Amino acid sequence: MRFSHPFLLLLLLLLPALWYCQARAERYLAVLLDAFTVSGGKPALWRRKARLLLPILAFFLMTVALAGPAVEITVPEEATYQAALVIGLDVSKSMLAEDVLLSKPEEGTPEISNRLNLARRFLYGFLGGLKNENAGMFFFAGNGLETVPLTRDHGFFRYILKYADLLEMTDSGSNLGEALVTAKLMLDEAGNTGIRTLILISDGEVTVSEDAAIRRTLAEFSALGVRVFCVGVGEERPVYIPARKQGTADFDDFYRNKEGEYLQTKLEEDLLKRIAAATGGAYFRLKEDQLTRISQDLRNEIYRAPVKVLPSAAVHKEWLDLMPGSLVLALLSYSMFLAI
Repeated sequence: MRFSHPFLLLLLLLLPALWYCQARAERYLAVLLDAFTVSGGKPALWRRKARLLLPILAFFLMTVALAGPAVEITVPEEATYQAALVIGLDVSKSMLAEDVLLSKPEEGTPEISNRLNLARRFLYGFLGGLKNENAGMFFFAGNGLETVPLTRDHGFFRYILKYADLLEMTDSGSNLGEALVTAKLMLDEAGNTGIRTLILISDGEVTVSEDAAIRRTLAEFSALGVRVFCVGVGEERPVYIPARKQGTADFDDFYRNKEGEYLQTKLEEDLLKRIAAATGGAYFRLKEDQLTRISQDLRNEIYRAPVKVLPSAAVHKEWLDLMPGSLVLALLSYSMFLAI
């Protein structure tokens, strides 16, 4: 057992004084009853003892409650506790395309209506629905960069997602092969037990073609029971990519290639669907008015597929707070004292 405020237990030193005061009060009350009771009867012995003990018990339990008691218990692990979710977010320049429309900005989301901010808005809501999952995130463009190591502190995760300057992190090119390798390294840290999942959020445009590397990593995922879910963002029609000034909503031009030609980008769903199908995962397409539904559908798909059977002895320890129970017992004891 532990106490969050153990110094308050010093109040228990007042118990002898409280006992003395309560005993004197009960004796004085007995004298008054003898003087004014016509029948001359005395209260039952159990009632006299209860009136003496119940206030002492109430004070004891109240003091213990204020000290914040807790005991360590062993509980079975839920599937969510043994789940490892790695999220890969595409931060290539094509994700700055503004072929999506965001409604009134919500908490934690920027105002510019581009693919990257739609993905951020989706992730912010999805993370809010997690329970005990071990979740991590990496950004990828030409290479993969681990940004949030696997953690169950989803509040910290959402804080990073909210305040990270994704515009500063955008880079030219997109290499899904490197993204999958980064995800595999992160999932290896989670061990082999329970649900292990990769969620890729991208427009599917690959500027560095490494089909063999992608197929090889996907085959390794399938052998390990890791499923990949792909979330596509953007429209299938080609659009230009605005080159905005840092810290403002203004832009003077669109991004160009080395030859000076304007770059165009569009959602490539076929590749994302093939990646998801190769590991038994699923594909989702982001729509701003369906983010909540997509989050729920994605979560349902993650826990619907067959997974390795958890050991029957899969348990973890946690602290059970006894303060509410102690407080209720203290109030009950004093209420009984007033009632008799």
